[in-house]
Amino acid sequence: MSNDCAIEVTKSDQNRKKNETNMSSAINLSSDISEKKRIDSNSNDNCVDEAQDKKISDGNDGNDEADSDEDSWFCNFTPFRHSSPEATAWALDASTRGPLIMANIFIGKTLLGLAKIAADCDPLSEDPCSSKVYGFKPSSLLTIMITISGVINGCLMPIIGAIVDHTSWRHGVGLGSAVLLIFVNGAIAFISEANWFTMVILQIFGGFAYLTHAVVSFAYFSEISSDRYRIARLAASYNIKQYASSVLFLVLVTGISYVWGLGDVATVRISQCIVVATVMMLMIPAWIRLFKPRAALRTVPENQWLISTGFRKLAKTGYEIVVNHRALKLICCSLLCSEAAGNSFAQVAITFTDQTLRMDTTETGILMLIIFLSSIPGSKFATYITNTFNPLWSYMSGLFMFGSTTVLASIFVKDEADKIKFFLLSLSWGFAFGWIFPAQRTLWVMIIPKQQETEMMGIYICCGQVLLWLPPMIFTILNESGVDIRYGLFSQSVFYYLAILFLLSVGSFENALKETHGDSITDGGEDDI
Repeated sequence: MSNDCAIEVTKSDQNRKKNETNMSSAINLSSDISEKKRIDSNSNDNCVDEAQDKKISDGNDGNDEADSDEDSWFCNFTPFRHSSPEATAWALDASTRGPLIMANIFIGKTLLGLAKIAADCDPLSEDPCSSKVYGFKPSSLLTIMITISGVINGCLMPIIGAIVDHTSWRHGVGLGSAVLLIFVNGAIAFISEANWFTMVILQIFGGFAYLTHAVVSFAYFSEISSDRYRIARLAASYNIKQYASSVLFLVLVTGISYVWGLGDVATVRISQCIVVATVMMLMIPAWIRLFKPRAALRTVPENQWLISTGFRKLAKTGYEIVVNHRALKLICCSLLCSEAAGNSFAQVAITFTDQTLRMDTTETGILMLIIFLSSIPGSKFATYITNTFNPLWSYMSGLFMFGSTTVLASIFVKDEADKIKFFLLSLSWGFAFGWIFPAQRTLWVMIIPKQQETEMMGIYICCGQVLLWLPPMIFTILNESGVDIRYGLFSQSVFYYLAILFLLSVGSFENALKETHGDSITDGGEDDI
């Protein structure tokens, strides 16, 4: 009997242990699954995690569920998702800038037409209109606008830079300029034959608002990562998003204009409504939810005004670059030339196609669509060349391609019969356009001295504005003097070749890096963007 009881107890113990083992295995399996889900969730929501970490470091407990949920929605909103909130915000912001820039094509084309009407130009005449309105030819309108805008922006940018550096208003200025862009673009939607000159003034003001926004955005861009490979990938990624949104915008506006048979004024109204909607859906949420406020990087020196601080700092930083950083000085000179021509290219191209090729709004939209479609593979190619060789060589090659295409267009495109040639050349322009800017931004971010990123990004923006007035002014002078407009187009290429000459003087990219950073250059890993 006792043996039977012993056997029964033993079996009971074995069953109990077996059940405990099974239970333990089930618990472990459940834990593994939960852990895997947690890891997957963290990898998907690391954007939010970083935001929460920042809240905790700023004194917040990091448990604001409403904020976390909203941040999560924006952070994981494909295709804008990146590995940090502000990287995602920059993707949203860049995607909005595409339609903002492309809307200028339709606005510019319409303003040219309205200026011709005001000058009583014969729309059926094959000869260029020699009549004047407000003392200039209608064909000089866009280049005069960009000349005035360049002078104003060049004078006021140091003040914006001082606000970014010496106050905690950076985030407020970024958000405020985005709101201002909504009002300006909304007002331009009311363009008409009666108020076209008022819209010219409003467009110049809108250009200042846009550039102010760009200065603040680039201040954030310089702080996203210190990894040069990641910055290269991010720069290309942001450019692709901007170009892709430009393409979608052009397809939508051109398609609506063609299907409904809209005129120039109606097309502008449609495009402006789309722009306002895009800013409200992408740019505003990015600045409200993802871009975070920043404390002042430095205080305003004693016995100085905030307004004058920007100019003093610009002069001091410029002097330091000239005296102590030979490679950086030459790259700045290159930027002065290439950015001046690049930022005025759209206005010059619209004027050229209007006067020489007699393109209508739909054809102009298709032309720009081709340019931006071909810029997407150009940006991808820029990443490959930049990482395979270096950003200096990549940047020079892109500039050479763009300048050479401009020369070919000025030689071989003579009248309406050469439209096909111009469309084919636009493929090359677009590819080079997509190539130049990722390489350029990567070169700048890599070459600037450490701990001076914000002020150097201010110098970068400033370099794009200082001579912005010069290429369009040369074009305007030639046009007002009765010189063939093809020579005005050719004059733009000179600035690209001057930029290349400055870059060739830099010498080896590796030596340029050592000159700026010494031997403390760290190659980044392959972490995801």
